[in-house]
Amino acid sequence: MSDVKWVSVPSSFIFSDELRLDAEFYSRERLKAQILIEELKKAKISIELIEDFSEKIFHRPRFRRNYVSKNEGDPYLMPNEIFLFPLKARKFIKNYPEGLRIEPDWILITCSGSVGRLRISDRILSKYVMSA
Repeated sequence: MSDVKWVSVPSSFIFSDELRLDAEFYSRERLKAQILIEELKKAKISIELIEDFSEKIFHRPRFRRNYVSKNEGDPYLMPNEIFLFPLKARKFIKNYPEGLRIEPDWILITCSGSVGRLRISDRILSKYVMSA
């Protein structure tokens, strides 16, 4: 029985505008996020919806990678490699589409491999190229 995960859900969550009874909707992580949002609202901290800045969100298309030697190309990171320390590119590419070089202060979210992992880029990551 120790493998069973359960969570208490306030009735206000269930009888809100959504009226959802699917258990997955009430995962612990989602409930923690919802409670945090409610606490931020009570503290009068502004919350922006993703729709408010969605024009700044982009997903680069898949492309055929032209792998080359270290001397010929730019360091390329696979999505899971952005979490390694120290960063070290194992592959190098050239002739890649525009917009794949990481810039500081981007929110990077993996969409392949371990989906949904997040990292905020910094000047160190800006030396690398990556795709989703």
